[in-house]
Amino acid sequence: MLQRLISALVLITLTTLSAAGDPPDCELNGVTGNIECVDSTFKASTWDIRWAVDVPGGLPLDSEMVTDTAETESEPRLSIRNDGHRAVTWTRETAVAAVMFRSRPHPAGGWADEKQVSANGEDSADPEITSDGSKYWIAYTFDAGGGEKGIAVNGIDDSPDPIPQRFLITTTGYAGDVDVQVQYTEGHLWVSWVHDSQDVGWVEYDYASETWSTVGYESTAVDSVKEARARILAQLIAS
Repeated sequence: MLQRLISALVLITLTTLSAAGDPPDCELNGVTGNIECVDSTFKASTWDIRWAVDVPGGLPLDSEMVTDTAETESEPRLSIRNDGHRAVTWTRETAVAAVMFRSRPHPAGGWADEKQVSANGEDSADPEITSDGSKYWIAYTFDAGGGEKGIAVNGIDDSPDPIPQRFLITTTGYAGDVDVQVQYTEGHLWVSWVHDSQDVGWVEYDYASETWSTVGYESTAVDSVKEARARILAQLIAS
């Protein structure tokens, strides 16, 4: 109960500080016991990504900037591994928007150099991030042309090697919010999205072959996206 209250207070504080920026995305760091958040906050003349830590004992929020650019930086998402290592993904709103990534180790060390997750020339947005303990996985959308949205995913580890080529899962002509999500639990990694008005699409990663499955669909015709996703999770856990 106390932890939830603290989390709520952190969210209220950051939302107030962010004003009209994106709402904060927060996670509990299991190593430190601190709640960490990222948000998009107005700095100088544009929006930048900020990382903040709720330090116990009634101390002020400990925060620092993840970005400091002339571009608008938005849609930040945070993932924290079991070892306390954390990473942030966000959208850089240039003429052709790009999905970006930056990580920070625990317990010591600053932010690593930022990397571009999305492919050059693809107008990309809506990033979501998770970790399977070794890699961070980022799923996002991009403008596939002709009114279609592409659904893509990319995996990043701690090596200095270049970002691997993103994997194109599928495209969809759905005009609503595709709500792309990437999740990991109990050895299963999967991506899901709202494919159309009656289906949630999804794929699972096969660690043995290092490949993604063909696209599956779960109907929302008689219930909801939330319940369709719950059925997908049940299938994965049962497999």
